[in-house]
This record gives sequence, C-alpha cells and structure tokens, in this order.
Amino acid sequence: MLLLCFSSHTPIPSFTGHCRQEHIRELAGAGAPGTSLRLEIIILTQETQKQILVTAMPPDCMDGNIADHLLEDRGFQGRHYECSSDHSNLQPYFSRCNSIRVDSGCWMIYEQPNFQGPQYFLRRGDYPDYQQWMGLNDSIRSCRLIPHTGSHRLRIYEREDYRGQMVEITEDCSSLHDRFHFSEIHSFNVLEGWWVLYEMTNYRGRQYLLRPGDYRRYHDWGATNARVGSLRRAVDFY
Repeated sequence: MLLLCFSSHTPIPSFTGHCRQEHIRELAGAGAPGTSLRLEIIILTQETQKQILVTAMPPDCMDGNIADHLLEDRGFQGRHYECSSDHSNLQPYFSRCNSIRVDSGCWMIYEQPNFQGPQYFLRRGDYPDYQQWMGLNDSIRSCRLIPHTGSHRLRIYEREDYRGQMVEITEDCSSLHDRFHFSEIHSFNVLEGWWVLYEMTNYRGRQYLLRPGDYRRYHDWGATNARVGSLRRAVDFY
C-alpha cells in the first residue's frame, strides 16, 4: 500500500467511478469545535477497479495499519495519498512529494508517469525527505508494487545478446567489479525474482528495476550505457 501526502491547496480530482463517503467525524481535542479533521473517501474507479484512499487526516492521527505513505511536505507533513497497487499516473492527485512512509512491501517510484524517468527502490521504512530515497527532486508521478517472490536468480553477460563471459547470481552483490571483475554488463537473463540494478557500487547511482525476462542490451532496462556497479534483490529485508 502506498500513501502520498499533499498540501491542502492541492485539488482533489473528480472521478467517474463509484464514490462513497466513508465517514466524517470530529477528533476530540484535536482542533477547534465543529472542525472536521478526518475525511476519508473510498473511490473505486471504473477503469482500474482499484481502491484509492484520499484523506485529510493529520499525520499524528494516522492509523497504524497503513502500509505506504507518500507525502507532499517533508517530515510527514501535509495531506497524504495512499495506493495499494500500481499507479501509472499520480499527477492528478498532488503536485510534489517530499516524504514517504513504507510500512510493508517493496515499491518502485518514478519521476514520470507510466513508470518512466528516474526510478527509486523503496522497502519498509521512513523517508522524511526525497534525499533519503536518493531522489534529485520532489517529483513522483507513478509507482509500482513489486511482487514478493521466494527465490532470486539471474545471469549476467559481458556482451550483448547473451555473449561473452556469463555469471549466475542468487544473492545481493555490492560490487560487481570486485567480485567478478565486470565494469560493464550488456545483457541480463532474469530467471527468478525481481532485482534492482544500480549504476554504481554499494547500491548508489541510477536505479533500474529488473523483472523476470530477457534484457539483450542495456536499452532494454532503460539505461543509456552498460555501466553496472551493484545488484540487489527486491525484497523487504536485508
């Protein structure tokens, strides 16, 4: 589940699907008399059949069972937006995202809609500002929930189309150069599990999500060069 927080000036878009107001109630002692501090709307869109929760609840009043929270302001301030599955376009719901709380699961967030642009891997934890997920700005326009898998296995090749030296990996590797003397990798065959590729060693630099499948050249995973420094399994623990 992914929750995004946005400022009060951000308009909540209209939806064509079924909209049901869940409840509006005053939180005792939390504000001025007659002030509604909690508004939850459950929306099931006709197109995606996904549940979206939009809430105007202050961060210190949030329920403990929320899994992932994306907020427009730093330090978990402002209004928030919650996702429980992939979302290809978050732009209608908020203009910027500065903090994220992930209670469970693994996610990939993207700076552009349709899972494009720079991407960042998130696992369970708090990210009070965008620098904590190694972001360069406060733009988050799409997100993807990474499926849980029990095993991980991939093959890396030093040349395109699965040519040259091959190495099979089943665990995280913080430095492919130190371990296998590879400074560039031109093709992947992901046999099991989802992986995150990092351009630099020690899980730094640009990131790319690898799902099971074939990657015959670096363009296939969205990179502009074959530089690969480290690889990590997309799991919720290390």
